[in-house]
Amino acid sequence: VATKVEQVRSINQFIEDKCRKYPQFTGLAAWHQDVSDIQAEMDDIQRRGLRGIKLHPDFQHFYIDDPKMLPVYEEAHRRGLPVLFHTGDSRTDFSTPRRLMNVIQKIPDFTCIAAHLGGYSEWEDARRELSGTNVYIDTSSSLFAVTPEQARKSIEHFGVDHTMFGTDFPMWSPKEELERFFALGYGEEDNRKMLFENFARLNKVDQARFQEACRKALAQKALPQGIGTLGEKTLHRVLKAYFQPDPSKCEVRVGPYVADALTESGIVEIQTRSFYKLRPKLKAFLEQVPVTVVYPVPAIKWLIWIS
Repeated sequence: VATKVEQVRSINQFIEDKCRKYPQFTGLAAWHQDVSDIQAEMDDIQRRGLRGIKLHPDFQHFYIDDPKMLPVYEEAHRRGLPVLFHTGDSRTDFSTPRRLMNVIQKIPDFTCIAAHLGGYSEWEDARRELSGTNVYIDTSSSLFAVTPEQARKSIEHFGVDHTMFGTDFPMWSPKEELERFFALGYGEEDNRKMLFENFARLNKVDQARFQEACRKALAQKALPQGIGTLGEKTLHRVLKAYFQPDPSKCEVRVGPYVADALTESGIVEIQTRSFYKLRPKLKAFLEQVPVTVVYPVPAIKWLIWIS
């Protein structure tokens, strides 16, 4: 969170660098209410590949519904950048659910996330004051303070399709937050939505990158022979291009074995079949660098009977 306008670029540079080093992360940009050139700053955010904006009105000392912030919200919405707000705190008035609703009334289709089940320590106010087709909530810094019944009440008000799991790490342990989340008693389908699918849809997680990987892989012809390419299937080629777009860093010899892809965070090995063949490779690789094993799981399967 940028508490001074001159911090915005350096924070966003830091986030960009971390997301490049660890591409499994999705970064949201810092912003400050005193940014003078909204267009230029938004251009910089998108150039860095950041997917949205994070604001903390209580720390940054501005009211969510300050009229000078409306052009920021409108431009973020126009560019498809969701805005994550710290929302609610009975000790202050900067980020109340009522103030966020004032914004939504002016920009009805504004896509935003009201953190902390819609309003930390103001959960009833959030359910009463806040609604909208593009309003999302997360579960961060809330499940420790409310009963499962109260949490479910908030989730059902905003909708499972508009709720995302969150931890507020390092304030809370991800393991403990997951335990609290699973104690809510939702089924597998709803859990999958709240743990990943809603976030992925909202932030268009790597959609463009995945489409580009598909384009590259489908344009290639599977080679009849060669290291790591013998009998390579399309799925394997797509995932390899997705995790490492640079072909020179794919199929790289590391010791006696060939790694699928080298990234700044280590080796990526894509496995679409059984794992037992990986054992000797993993043993050799892990002595030198971290390894991420990617095992794709189908979301939908079709069974076709032909008589």
